Amino acid sequence: MTREQFLNDQFEKWQKCLPERLVNLFYGYNTINKQTEKAVSYKIKDTDLPIFIEAIENCTESRLSIRLGCDSEGNQSAISDMPSFSPTLQLSGTDCDNYFSTQWDSNPPFLQQPSQGSGNSALGGIPVSGAYLFVYSWMKLPDNQLAGAFQALANSFNVRVKSYIYDQFTTDAIRMKVKEPGMDLTSVYVHLGYAEGNPVFNPFGFRPVLELHFEEGISFELSRNILPAARGASLVRNTLSSFSYFYDFSSPCPPNCPTS
Repeated sequence: MTREQFLNDQFEKWQKCLPERLVNLFYGYNTINKQTEKAVSYKIKDTDLPIFIEAIENCTESRLSIRLGCDSEGNQSAISDMPSFSPTLQLSGTDCDNYFSTQWDSNPPFLQQPSQGSGNSALGGIPVSGAYLFVYSWMKLPDNQLAGAFQALANSFNVRVKSYIYDQFTTDAIRMKVKEPGMDLTSVYVHLGYAEGNPVFNPFGFRPVLELHFEEGISFELSRNILPAARGASLVRNTLSSFSYFYDFSSPCPPNCPTS
């Protein structure tokens, strides 16, 4: 099976999973803590990060999106070590079509130190407080309401969401942040979030939040002193000299699916 076939199989299984089984996709067994946990955060594999950086920097005509998929249709008889739900980052357009798989991270820095290690909103981004509110709402969402977060009951359609697409402005803002001198991207996360659906802008309750996590580079202080306005945001720095930017403004498909 090719990588493309594998991913298409994941996307199809996501659509075929029965609503009453959907909740099963989001639980995994933490072998370190010996406990079952609800999935909250996913991370691009470290081996794929350099490929992601190269693609986001060079594919200037492409847009970033988050595709929803799963490894099973929720019919397992017991909790597995990894949640079946598996979001995939896609960068596609006239000059690029790359996919980046993610893996469950049961202990992301963002959830452990939300008051310390995160930056304020960048161009096209949201404040850390907003990101944490979305994620916290997902964590406390009751299991019997989880399936409804992915189902739209607006605009005369009743469908399950397939993906979330960032517009060109936000994708370009992410590209600028990654290319910025002194900004060393060390990890990319997709956090699962929730908010009440809006019939006009976003009829789904599910809200993925993209996090770009940086470590301080050698040229960071020089860049900050010489080009303060170009940074686009002030930073809340922690003792580890790391900081993050968060992005939420994506459009769900459907109804906002690409035409080609």
